Amino acid sequence: MKIFSILDQEVKVGALIEEHTLSSGVTIPAVSVGQRGRNRRLVFIPVEGGTPGTWIHDVELRPTRNGGLKFVLSKSDDSQQAVVVAKAGIGYRGSNRFMGDKVDAFPESIKILAEGKIAQGGAGYMGAGYQRILVVPKDTVFSVRQSGRLYGAPARMYYVFNGTTLLCATAEERRATDLF
Repeated sequence: MKIFSILDQEVKVGALIEEHTLSSGVTIPAVSVGQRGRNRRLVFIPVEGGTPGTWIHDVELRPTRNGGLKFVLSKSDDSQQAVVVAKAGIGYRGSNRFMGDKVDAFPESIKILAEGKIAQGGAGYMGAGYQRILVVPKDTVFSVRQSGRLYGAPARMYYVFNGTTLLCATAEERRATDLF
């Protein structure tokens, strides 16, 4: 499957492999979302054969021996779904919410592989939101709404995997074009 990243409201092709330190001190290559700390949650999916600091573009999902999931580097012709690492941001003293296209409910056809939590403030209660790693089927629209002080940034962005790339647009851009 192709893999894409949403960094705040910008789409990037691929995902950055980070070095993740386990409780034992061992480091592994992984794709992660969320943060460590109070009222926060950092979650990760290991990348078999990956090197920290590099970007991956095609992966397969495989089970670990203990029932978890891992990414394995591969060239895939799967144009029916894509992995999306959604590192959605939040406004100052705000939050975010993953939603559907025209309804508030998140599409059931999108599989949530991991969900991390980000926050602002020492105790994490000044603002908080979620980041997710998703498997998105082709032509399924989802959106992320941000609240708080956004300083001119759009409050809601819409995303769709069209079989080739992950497209994003504001509500105004969608009305003005036939992009999706």
